[in-house]
Amino acid sequence: MSENPSIKKDSFSILMKTQTLLDITDKILDNRYLLPNESWVEDIFQWADENNIPFLECSTTQGNQDSQNYHGFPRDKEVLLQITKLDLSHIPLKAVTPLIGNLTNLVELNLCNTRLFELPVEIAKLKRLNSLIVSANFLGQLPSEIINLTNLKNFDLSHNKLTRLPTKISNLSKLTHLNLNNNKLTRLPSSIGCLKNLIVLNLKANKLTRLSSKIGELTQLQRLDLGANQLTELPSQIGNLMNLTVLHLNHGNRLTSLPREIGYLFRLTKLNLENHRLHVLPSEVGNLTSLTELNLCNNYIEVLPEEIGQLGHLIELHVEGNRLKSLPLQIGNLSNLKVLNIGANKLTHLPNEICKLSNLEELDIKGKRRENHTIWGNSLSSLPADFSKLTKLTELNFWNNDFTEFPLELISLANLTRLGLAINSIKSLPAEIGEMSQLKELSLQGNNLITLPPEVGKLKQLLWLNLWHNQISSIPKEIRHLNKLKLLNLEDNNLGKLPVEITYLRELRELNLKDNNIRLTSEIQMWIKHLRITSYRIYQ
Repeated sequence: MSENPSIKKDSFSILMKTQTLLDITDKILDNRYLLPNESWVEDIFQWADENNIPFLECSTTQGNQDSQNYHGFPRDKEVLLQITKLDLSHIPLKAVTPLIGNLTNLVELNLCNTRLFELPVEIAKLKRLNSLIVSANFLGQLPSEIINLTNLKNFDLSHNKLTRLPTKISNLSKLTHLNLNNNKLTRLPSSIGCLKNLIVLNLKANKLTRLSSKIGELTQLQRLDLGANQLTELPSQIGNLMNLTVLHLNHGNRLTSLPREIGYLFRLTKLNLENHRLHVLPSEVGNLTSLTELNLCNNYIEVLPEEIGQLGHLIELHVEGNRLKSLPLQIGNLSNLKVLNIGANKLTHLPNEICKLSNLEELDIKGKRRENHTIWGNSLSSLPADFSKLTKLTELNFWNNDFTEFPLELISLANLTRLGLAINSIKSLPAEIGEMSQLKELSLQGNNLITLPPEVGKLKQLLWLNLWHNQISSIPKEIRHLNKLKLLNLEDNNLGKLPVEITYLRELRELNLKDNNIRLTSEIQMWIKHLRITSYRIYQ
């Protein structure tokens, strides 16, 4: 028996009408503004007025839609129902109205620094939201419904008072950026490992005492900040984060060792391990050949592994405040190094291989420091023979070492702008110092200088000259040529007078003549009176 075409046509028509009704129903459910009762609109406007929220200022920079500023709240119904970005940051709100859940077109919501103590559960109705910023508030917990924001990609919860995260945070599987900096988290739920799309995870300044091994499942992670927590160890699974480029573990944590698996982080460019209790650096660190910055300051490391020389891309190496008695010869292989900080160790000499660092621009080898009533540190008294080959040096710090003579190897460093030789035992300056024509800052305080050579007047770029606590009895008249000088510290010397030529220093802003026996001439007194000095000390 053949099927009646008219019946088939009617059935199809009914089916299409049913589908249309279903579509309309879905739109009504997804878009509350289609509902006939829109009294909530007036209510939300009233909430905005009561909280003194400014009228929405929507401006576009050079026609660029991405540069629009959406700060404030609209008072126009049509704008309100279509708005996709809402910025209420830095507006002191009494609370966020539950009616915000009706703004279902919102894609971005910024509630930074609005003095909130809680979020309404209705915020979970903003299903299209992909960026939610609630930083710098007083949130102690999140509504459990927050896990329904399944399109969220950027979630900033920094600077709140959170003590825990929702167990089912794994529902937010599209998250790429999660900022939990400065909260009170003591642990992470194991479900954190389900956030497979995370690229940036900031857990700085919490109270984490251990790190779940599940952290190793975040294989897309590129930046991880664990600084200022209370960690004493890292799980070996940290080595699974092979896309990691930045790892911060500085301050507060107390690691005593590193897992050897850290050597698997081949893409790592920045590693900060400052302020721990590390005694040994595993040789596997030499596998981190993409590193450009390595910070090991303030640990207990006595030896740097030879493998450190394999870090050919390293630009900055900070090892201040350790227990190094020598540097490995392989340090000379770091041909791209620009910044080297090895201050406050136990070095008595530098290897000549350090002179191979032809791109070095900043070198800090300051000496002593006090710790637990004990003074210890570097005690250099001479420099390697080839030190003058470091011609790109611009900043050099030898504070608090054991130099008795000005190192002549420094004279040919034509690009040097900052030189620190304070708190040594230098008795005189060579005439050749005048050849260091690019110097802008010269720190010689705490030495045994008796005089200054006339050639100091050739340092015409000098802005800062600190001669505090020496035994200088006279200032050469050539000081008149230092006409860019802004700071001159002559405190605690043996000066009885100043040369009249000092009055040529018209750019001086800070002058310290304390603890001398100076009698100022009327001309110098007049010069001081007319200077635009912000700090001047002459009292005894």
